[in-house]
Amino acid sequence: MKRTGTMTYQTNGSSALAAQRAEFTVIEGNRRAAANRQVVQEHLSVAQMLKTGFVIVAVLAALAITSVLSDRLETAHFNRIISEAGTSTITVHSGDSLWDIAEDHAPEGAQIELVVRWIRQANGLENATIVSGQTLIVPN
Repeated sequence: MKRTGTMTYQTNGSSALAAQRAEFTVIEGNRRAAANRQVVQEHLSVAQMLKTGFVIVAVLAALAITSVLSDRLETAHFNRIISEAGTSTITVHSGDSLWDIAEDHAPEGAQIELVVRWIRQANGLENATIVSGQTLIVPN
C-alpha cells in the first residue's frame, strides 16, 4: 500500500490562521496479482533435519565446554593469586561489610566476588553476615 499526502499552509497575514484543505490519497496494490501468487512450502529432508540437529547440538556443546573451561581457568588463576598472597587475621569493626573487607584485602588481579567467596569459605561463614568484634582470615 502506498500513501501520499500533501498539506499546504499559507504563511502571510491572517490567512495563516485559516483552515486549509488537506489532500490524502491511498493507493492499494493490485489484488489480482496478490491472489495469483502461490505459497510454496519446502520441507526439510531427514538428512537435512539430522544435519541441522547435529549443528545445534555441536554449538551448544561448544558453548558449554567453553563456559566450564573458562570457569576452571578463572578459579585456577584466582587460587594461584591467593596462594601467593598469603593470609592475615583482622577484626571486624562496626559498619564493615564482607564486600568492603574483600575490596580492602583483595590481591592484585583478583575479582572481589571470588575474594568474598574465599573469605566465607576460609572462615566457615554460611552467609555474608559479619558482626563487630569478629575475627576473620583474609588474603594479604
